[in-house]
Amino acid sequence: MFLLTKNSKSCTNVCAVLFIYLILGRHIMYEPTASWGTSGGLDGAVAMMWGCPTDWKTAELIEEGDQEKAPHVIGLLGGLAVRHRLRRILGPSVLKFNSEFLSDTAQYPWQLSLPSTACKLHRGLYADGFEVLPGEAGVIAPADCAIVVVTTPSGRVFMLHAGRDSLIDRKLIDTGQQSKKHESVIFAAWDQLDPEEAKESMWVVLPSVLPGGHFEHPADHKVHGEFNQKLVRHISHHYPGGIFGDPGRGMLSVPEIITGQLVLQCGLPRRNIHIERRCTHQEVDQDGQHVWWSHSRDVATGQTPGGRNLVVVINAKN
Repeated sequence: MFLLTKNSKSCTNVCAVLFIYLILGRHIMYEPTASWGTSGGLDGAVAMMWGCPTDWKTAELIEEGDQEKAPHVIGLLGGLAVRHRLRRILGPSVLKFNSEFLSDTAQYPWQLSLPSTACKLHRGLYADGFEVLPGEAGVIAPADCAIVVVTTPSGRVFMLHAGRDSLIDRKLIDTGQQSKKHESVIFAAWDQLDPEEAKESMWVVLPSVLPGGHFEHPADHKVHGEFNQKLVRHISHHYPGGIFGDPGRGMLSVPEIITGQLVLQCGLPRRNIHIERRCTHQEVDQDGQHVWWSHSRDVATGQTPGGRNLVVVINAKN
């Protein structure tokens, strides 16, 4: 499904915006807060993640001319495109938590120009998962949700947005009626793999909110209590380990739900899963400053949910 279009902008405005980024964005390059390669469980892929204090929102980057709304993101992606000689950068919207997986032939309706390169940012589709071909990159801006990177011996690379609602079918749990083709983006991605290839695939779960009082779904919640009880029963039954501590508090462990789906439902060996035990909610640097933006932390402290982290995954296979 496509994002809604907006009023088209004049050619003059677009040219003016691009001129600004060609001048100001040419050498923009921010070192990632954390990165992963072969030593981090990835084979043939590179994953990078940026966090606080910069807000890395990408939601307003919809079509050509929107570059001025997030110049630091556009500058960074342009720098990565030049450094890694990228052909295109894929950035579907994950806001619907639809658990859908886009094939490598998906046609994105809009492309945003990047500074100093012919590579463009492709936008305009909704999905929680997609394939990243050699010479390409994928980009997602989460604020607690786990990003999963999948690599295979043949060189395939998947990028998955694995938030809670990307891993479950809320309507199925609540009413017994299925509302998605796949309950989880994990299953949607697994179905893209040949059975033999799937057994050898590696799944790396990047930093996300970890259990410990940070992702509660209490049974006595005034609004969501009844659904929370159904959710906890569903996860406890299908993915043991996905509920941490007292079931009444309903503390979800997204990495363990992912692990349960892969090991118990798909049959993937546990050794093929690597979980980064870094919590977006609580990790701080040596100065006591938060490393990552966190939706759950904002809610817990009574703040309006704010910034976004940025994750870029590159297929580095030649």
